[in-house]
Amino acid sequence: MEILTLYFIALIGTVLWFINAETASVYYGSQLGWNPAFVGLVCALGQCTTFALLYLGGARLLGRWKKLGGKVERLRERYGEHLENRFLLLTAISGVVGLPPLVALSSIAAGFRVPPSHLLVVAALFRWIRFTTLASVGPQIFAWF
Repeated sequence: MEILTLYFIALIGTVLWFINAETASVYYGSQLGWNPAFVGLVCALGQCTTFALLYLGGARLLGRWKKLGGKVERLRERYGEHLENRFLLLTAISGVVGLPPLVALSSIAAGFRVPPSHLLVVAALFRWIRFTTLASVGPQIFAWF
């Protein structure tokens, strides 16, 4: 049951800032003694579920908002074949650091013709690194407070 709680914290916390998956990963790793790699996996899966839904919703959004769709189209024409690699590099950086928000990147990825499988694998891997690290260093973080 606690696994589902952590999963849903990560799922919902992706879009609702006051439900924080990062804090939950520190708590589950340090206070509850869960394996940090497992905490990272559960949180990454929760967030990637939301990223997949945002990817699908973003494709529809770009179709409706012609102005934004036009800007995405111009960028795609300008950068052409290198766009997917650069987009995935930005996704990797965002997966660890959190900037730019993966919520925004997931929403516009379809417009740049980044396959959802590529986006989600990169996001999951680097979110796993992020959450595993937070769950691992949790005791040191709690020692400061």
